[in-house]
Amino acid sequence: MRNFCLFLYLFLFTFGCISHQQSENTIIVENFPINVLLEGERITIPPILLDPDVMHISDSILIVLQVSGKKKLEFFQLPDCKYLKRYGNEGKGPEDFIRIASGTFSVGAHKNLILLDRLKRVRFFNCGDIHQDNWKPYREIDFPHKLSHTFQLVYDGDSILYGHASNEEINSEVFAFNVHSQKESSFIKYPDNYVGMSNYDKSRIYIQRLGIKPDGLKLVSAYYYFKKIRIYNIKSKSYIELIYKDSPKDENISSVKMIGGEYDIRHYITFFMGDLRVSNRYIYAEMYNEKISNLGNHRSTLNTEIHIFDWSGKPVAKCTFDEPIDCYAVTQDDKYLYAVNAAEEGVIRRYSLKEIFK
Repeated sequence: MRNFCLFLYLFLFTFGCISHQQSENTIIVENFPINVLLEGERITIPPILLDPDVMHISDSILIVLQVSGKKKLEFFQLPDCKYLKRYGNEGKGPEDFIRIASGTFSVGAHKNLILLDRLKRVRFFNCGDIHQDNWKPYREIDFPHKLSHTFQLVYDGDSILYGHASNEEINSEVFAFNVHSQKESSFIKYPDNYVGMSNYDKSRIYIQRLGIKPDGLKLVSAYYYFKKIRIYNIKSKSYIELIYKDSPKDENISSVKMIGGEYDIRHYITFFMGDLRVSNRYIYAEMYNEKISNLGNHRSTLNTEIHIFDWSGKPVAKCTFDEPIDCYAVTQDDKYLYAVNAAEEGVIRRYSLKEIFK
């Protein structure tokens, strides 16, 4: 009996050590201490943002990626959005941007910019070089074929890319890819709830947005459908889980019907996640309080909200807007949020956040 107890203790201890993730605590998100309607300042620019898809800010430069068919980057000098230059398919640069998935263009930790060209080759740029009009990547790597359907990608600024991919070969909600050894591993595994469901179907249900803290120490993952956010300590792999009070539970997915040969969760979702933006102090999570089927070709809706949390998971503020927005970016000092409505050509809106961070 004594030996059995010792064996059981060692087994549990070992299992605890090799467990992939451990939850530190769960926070139920119900109310925000600050609720604010933000009113923006209209800044007129040349009529070049015909279909903006993603916005990022590096230092004092706003970078906007156009959508498929026009894949190019537009650069603006902040704070007044002075137009600087264009790079990509229709500007100064290669035509590799034609097949960038929007979530694989990101400004990562330590001011690195990454692009996944043609869904198979990652290019790494130093944002400081870009500001000097030097577009030579300091590193380029080929992705293995199994990662070719990557739709979200962030970089810790040192050695690891974190991404979400839609591929039957990947049994991970989020994979980790070492850029030096070029080895892929699982950072967040799929739950074991759905026996018989393919990894591809799981990837469509567990779609998530990713963000990495500028110091490279924490990763945030926002589930597209589940109204759930996880904040990971990358070193310990422990996490804080934020769950909205009326969040759909994972087990409800087992009742989702197959439509066109695939599981389709969109028909009963009325509140879902959009893009994530982060600073060293805060997490900005875009939420659509709207049925997906109502959005049409653009994401612009007056029901778009930005929910702000600190990195401990504490709710800070809920922001609504005076005009619909399609994409947004936040300055690293948390002073301004810049946004674009794709239906409003030649305008960038600047929102002051001083009412929140007094």
